[in-house]
Amino acid sequence: HHGCAEYGSIKSPSFPEAEVLSKIDELDARIYEMEEALKTVEPGEFSAKVWALDNREIYKMPDLEELEPETYDNEENP
Repeated sequence: HHGCAEYGSIKSPSFPEAEVLSKIDELDARIYEMEEALKTVEPGEFSAKVWALDNREIYKMPDLEELEPETYDNEENP
């Protein structure tokens, strides 16, 4: 997120390596927001809207071990 002027960057990345680092930093910030939003959410439920992620609700996947075998294992899809 440091590659964006709205977050205080003086200018956009000027070479490929800087662009990659900028995108990794942005991804890290988004994953952090998702993890924080899901801390109090039960599996199979959505979080409250997350302002930092464009007011999206984030879904917490249920653990596969807790699902009944027929919900994810069938003969058509081995």
